Amino acid sequence: MQLDVSKLIALKDVPSPLYNKVKGKLQTPFLRLNKNDGVDIFFSADTGEHAPKVNILPDAVLWPISPYLSGAAVADLVGNKRFIQLLLCVSAGHSVASDGTTRIGKLDDDAGTAYSDLSSFLKNLVPDIDVLPAGEWIFRDGRTLADVWPGGESILDVLDSLGHELQTSAGTHGRIVLDGSMEDTLLDEVQEKFEKNSPFLSAFQLSALVDAGRITRSQAVEYFETTD
Repeated sequence: MQLDVSKLIALKDVPSPLYNKVKGKLQTPFLRLNKNDGVDIFFSADTGEHAPKVNILPDAVLWPISPYLSGAAVADLVGNKRFIQLLLCVSAGHSVASDGTTRIGKLDDDAGTAYSDLSSFLKNLVPDIDVLPAGEWIFRDGRTLADVWPGGESILDVLDSLGHELQTSAGTHGRIVLDGSMEDTLLDEVQEKFEKNSPFLSAFQLSALVDAGRITRSQAVEYFETTD
C-alpha cells in the first residue's frame, strides 16, 4: 500500500495554507485520508461547537490540525516515518458498514489506536507562523500613515518596502503572515483621511485612490483646491 502525499508536498512554499477564511469566517482545517489513500487538507466552514463531530467517514478519515502551521511544516510531515506509519495503519483498518440506508465509516482496533495516536501527534505540532491583521502589523507600535507612507512615493513602492520588512519580521512562533491585504489597508487609511478632508494627502496617495476606483479624478482635484 502506498499513500499519495503529493498534495501535502505541494504546500511547501505556501506561507499559511491551513489558515483559510471565507467571507471573513475562519474555516476549520483537517488532515484528510481519502478512500484512494490520498492525503490532503480539507476545510470545514463549520467551526467551534459546530465543527464536524464524526471524523470517521465512509470515504475519508479526518483529523483536526492547527491553522497556524506553514506549508513547509505540513510538507515536512511527509518525511516523518511515524506520521506515515500511522496513516497506513488507519488506511488498512478502515472499512464501510451499512444498515441498508446509511453508509458508516469504521476502524478496526489497530486502526482506532493509530487514529488516536495520530490525533495526539498532530495536536502536539508546534505552530510556526503568527497570523496578524494587516492593519495591526502595518500600524504597530503607534505608527501612522505618515510614518508608513509619507506621500512622496507610489503605493507600489510602499508595498514593496513593507513586503521586505515583513520578510524579516518574526512573531512569537516564527514567521508573520498577514490576514488581509496591505494594499487595501493603506487605501482604507488614505480614503478615511480623504473623506474627513484631512490635509497633507499627496498626489501619489490620491492617485492610488483614483486608480483603485475609490474616488474620481475630479474628486481628487477638488480635494487639492479645498485643502490648499
